[in-house]
Amino acid sequence: MNRYALFFVCIFSTSALPAMAALDPSQPLSPAPPLSLFKAWAKPIKPFQITEGVWYVGTENLSSILLTTPAGHILIDAGLDESAPQIKANIEAAGFRLTDIRYLLNSHARLDQAGAWHV
Repeated sequence: MNRYALFFVCIFSTSALPAMAALDPSQPLSPAPPLSLFKAWAKPIKPFQITEGVWYVGTENLSSILLTTPAGHILIDAGLDESAPQIKANIEAAGFRLTDIRYLLNSHARLDQAGAWHV
């Protein structure tokens, strides 16, 4: 994936964020699902290549995507805190080094996407 395509994907994927972030004050917030549900999602799965330069390195039910480039890699969503060892192992099993990750992107602020940012 060339850098221009990546740039446009990043720009267009965030263009709707302000509209999605606007809450109706009269609408009550829904409670978060129980933590036990998220932990059940952290089942291990082997990493696999989606397309050239794009790898699935997450768990069975929570995606973590590794975009690989010669200039460094980008990890999108780190999953749960409990997922960190599995994500690390998947990145290495796919043949990449953690030290080559240059950017960590979070699709949204919930513990199932951002809990393991210490990866």
